[in-house]
Amino acid sequence: MKKIRIACAAAALVAAIVLLSNAARSVETPEATAHHELSATQGLNAATLPVLKRVALDQNTVADALVRRLRPGASVQKNKMGNRLHVTAGTWHLLVTSDGASADFHDTAVEQRAHSLGLPIANKMSSAAIIQKGREVIASQLASQITLASGETLVALRTDYRIEEGVDVHSKQTTSKVVANRVVFTRAIAGVHVVGKGSKVSIVFSNDGTLESFHYDWPKYTSAAGQKTAAPEELVSRVQKAALARTGETTPPAKFDLHIRKPSAFPITASTKTQIQSMDCGYYDDGFKDSMPQAIQPGCTYQAIVLGPNGIRDGVEGAVPAGESFTVDDAWPETRVLLKAK
Repeated sequence: MKKIRIACAAAALVAAIVLLSNAARSVETPEATAHHELSATQGLNAATLPVLKRVALDQNTVADALVRRLRPGASVQKNKMGNRLHVTAGTWHLLVTSDGASADFHDTAVEQRAHSLGLPIANKMSSAAIIQKGREVIASQLASQITLASGETLVALRTDYRIEEGVDVHSKQTTSKVVANRVVFTRAIAGVHVVGKGSKVSIVFSNDGTLESFHYDWPKYTSAAGQKTAAPEELVSRVQKAALARTGETTPPAKFDLHIRKPSAFPITASTKTQIQSMDCGYYDDGFKDSMPQAIQPGCTYQAIVLGPNGIRDGVEGAVPAGESFTVDDAWPETRVLLKAK
C-alpha cells in the first residue's frame, strides 16, 4: 500500500498534514459466487467439452481499431516494446500483445483528476451501476475487440472501489472517499465459464464515468476434439492435493462430502492447516503466452488459505486439469503433482 505525505501551504484550506493512502474494496457478483458453489458440487456439469485454441490477430490492426474508438483522430506514436506494440499520444498509452488478443490502456490525466471527483463511501456507485457502466464502455469503446460469438455471453465477476483515505494528524479525523470504480467480466461459452486469466476484461473509470484504464485478454477461439471431464469428487480431490503440494504438506486431504447441507460448500478442508476458499471450473485459459498456439483445456482454478505459525495466514492459488485423463505439461506444475500422486 502506497502512502504519500502531503503538506499544504494554504492554511486556510488545510490546517494539517494529511496522510493519504489508496485501498480497494471488492464485491463479488451473485453469479460468480454461485459458479464457485456449482464448481465444488457439480464440477463442469458436462460429460465432455471441446478443447479450444486461441487464434492470433494482427496487433497493428487491433491497435488502430482501438484508437479509432478510444481517441478518434488522435495523432499517435507507435513503437515496439519487445514483441508488444506501444501506442502513445498526450497523457494516454495503449499496449497490445503480439497475438493481438490482449491490450492495456491507461490515461494518467483521468487518474489524476479522479481525486477531485471523490465521493463519500455512502454515496458510492452501486455494484449494479458499475456493471452497467462497464457494459456501456465495452459497447461504445471496446466493441471492435470485445466481441461475442454465437452461444457466448459476457458475465460480470466482481466490482471494486478505489478508496482514498486521509488522516488529519492533529485532529486524528479520518476521511474516506471513493475516487474510482472497477468491474471485471469473463466469458461463458454455451454456459461454461472461461476461468484463469484469459477471456477477462477489467475496466476502471472515474465517478463521472470517464474511462481511466482497461486490461483485457480476449482471444477468438476455435474448437478441437472433445475431452471427457472428471467427476466432481475427483475435481475436488485434485484441488486438495494440489493445494497441499503448494504448501509442502504431506497430510492426506480430508474427503469432501458433495452432499453436505450448509449455506456454502466452502471452505473445503484439505488438512488441519489448509482450507480451499474457492474453486472455479470451466475452460482453463491462462492468458497470453509468447509461445502460440495454446490449447485451452477444461480445468479448475483454486484459492486456498494456509495457517502458519503465530496465526499468520498465507494464500496460495493455482489450477488443476479437469479432463478425465491428462498428460504432464511443463508449463502447468499441477499436472506433474497429480500424476505423481496417483
